[in-house]
Amino acid sequence: FEKCMQSIISEVNSNLFENYYSMEFNEDNYDFKADVFFAASPFEYSKSRCIKIKSNNKLQKGLNINFNSLLIDNLKDLKDLNFDSIEVLNVGQGNCEFISTNSKNILFDVGFTKSESHDDCKFDRAKTIINNFDGGIVIISHTDIDHILGVIYLNDEAINNSIWIFPKIDEKYYTNSAKSLLIYLCENNSNNTFFLEKDVVSGYIRLFRGSNCNNSETTYINSSGILLNYENNDCKILLTGDCPYSSILEQFRKQYDFLVVPHHGYEVGCLQIINGFLGKNTNNCFAIVSVGKNNYSHPNQEHLNKLSKCYNVLKTVDFNSIVYKITQKNLLTK
Repeated sequence: FEKCMQSIISEVNSNLFENYYSMEFNEDNYDFKADVFFAASPFEYSKSRCIKIKSNNKLQKGLNINFNSLLIDNLKDLKDLNFDSIEVLNVGQGNCEFISTNSKNILFDVGFTKSESHDDCKFDRAKTIINNFDGGIVIISHTDIDHILGVIYLNDEAINNSIWIFPKIDEKYYTNSAKSLLIYLCENNSNNTFFLEKDVVSGYIRLFRGSNCNNSETTYINSSGILLNYENNDCKILLTGDCPYSSILEQFRKQYDFLVVPHHGYEVGCLQIINGFLGKNTNNCFAIVSVGKNNYSHPNQEHLNKLSKCYNVLKTVDFNSIVYKITQKNLLTK
């Protein structure tokens, strides 16, 4: 085994960024601790187990991928979709929300921490949910590593049979990790992979982009990400990814029954901007901060104090997961 690994490392080192490599050991899967100095697929990840390589094709320096733009016709199956629950998973410093529906289930982001060991039992629930995801819709708010790293726990069937939705941005903003994932989808699931350019509304669901507007609070990739709005007669929900409040369109600045707080509870430049998301004081509105171990001072306490005037504020770091039951409008923690 050791000689086999030395041979592989030597070959990879001499062809860096030229090819993907595949390791197969009979019918068994081998996990072993290592510092990964290079991975063409799917991710750059330095402090965890080695990752299964998915493809033998070349990793091009340019994407040269022409996925279809997401249109309303692509989501016609969602017209009668009703959300049953939303589970915000503890993935450390990252985002992953599992949405259970009456039809196709949804993952909004499939992120995972890169600063903590995934072997910690607090992440078991997240890994189980992602691994058992049997295909549906995967919406990537933006392609930062903490919003896509969890794809290593998706099974091949889910990756190859799901509808994938990414924000349409210039290729220069994609990391090598994001490029590797997109190339794999191009090879294996191109008909069901889409870039979102304009708002799409289907039934109770609206997918829209943040307005970049030269935002000084965050990066272009964050502020132009995808947000998911779900509203029926009983409930208002907003999932934000890392899009700051100032980049959220005016029509969506309101109080929600269930809000996933932007960017891990970041330090808001002007706290007044949060006022648009506040309403009457109620015990039935919840704001969830997806946060874990980090060096960014997330979450910001002033931000949380502002939200707590009208929301029950919970942090994923305190639980294995947080589940919102939409019909009952109640919250469960695990």
